[in-house]
Amino acid sequence: MRRYIPPVRSPGAVFALLLLLTILPGCDSYNLSFKDFYEEGDTPLFDNIVDLAAYLAASSKGGSPAKPAAVRLNFSLAGTGWTDLLNTISGAGKYVSLDLSDCDMAGMTGVPGQFNPNATVPIGNPAGKDKIVSLVLPNAALSITGGSFVVFANFDRLKKIEGANVQFIGQTAFSGRTDLASASFPSAVTIEQDAFYGCTALTSVNFPAATNIGPSVFSGCIRLISASIPAVGHINVNTFSGCIALTHLTLDDSPPGLSLSPFGVFSDTGPAGTLYIHVPSGTVSAYMSSWGVVSNPTPAGSSVYGNNHKTIIITAM
Repeated sequence: MRRYIPPVRSPGAVFALLLLLTILPGCDSYNLSFKDFYEEGDTPLFDNIVDLAAYLAASSKGGSPAKPAAVRLNFSLAGTGWTDLLNTISGAGKYVSLDLSDCDMAGMTGVPGQFNPNATVPIGNPAGKDKIVSLVLPNAALSITGGSFVVFANFDRLKKIEGANVQFIGQTAFSGRTDLASASFPSAVTIEQDAFYGCTALTSVNFPAATNIGPSVFSGCIRLISASIPAVGHINVNTFSGCIALTHLTLDDSPPGLSLSPFGVFSDTGPAGTLYIHVPSGTVSAYMSSWGVVSNPTPAGSSVYGNNHKTIIITAM
């Protein structure tokens, strides 16, 4: 009969208790491990690598991307912190869902508030990156670095990414992440070119604060059905290029500028169908006037609007 052990939620306390049980007489039959101290659905909080490594080694979860081991962390990612974390994940061989919202990242890069997953573990070295299924960025993260390279290269299993306070998403940040199905950045103001290019699993995006969206940001997102970008000031010609499933686009009361003739920007959004552009009540006429629309709905194949493939309807919410 197993002795009752009261619930313990601190990983450090768990580790100490397990150690104690291994040396006390008569306790060798209990065969306890970290998993005995966490209820189903718990997301344990770790403040050091040693406890995290012990937990991952003992956890029954993480054997597949469909059942990752969920953990919250509260330690510094600066210095060797990020490298140690990735090496621990790699060494455990477990798929993980990481919540870094409480982590300190001061000094992680030379730019305050910038999150760069390649700061200490360069592109080309998967070292644990390929085991991260879901990632919540630190609350201290204000920007994601960008460049001509894919910033989140090697994150081949990443399905979900969140950043509560991220205001800037750099060029090609998530380009080609074909497993990425969810991206939540409610504070993002600027999203640079190709940031989500070719993210073929994305079905819906919502960037309520984004005023600046670069070219080809969602290009090639073939499963993207709906996009909400109400604050955007300008839509580029290739922003939704190749978004063949796009059906709903939500905008605000101020019509954004368009790079081409009124509907040229939507000329490559796929086969015949209907693209609904949702705008606030009372602004449909303002949109028609600003964009030079003379027919609403605008029929598919209308050459005056860039040979768009779909019927386009500007509709009041």
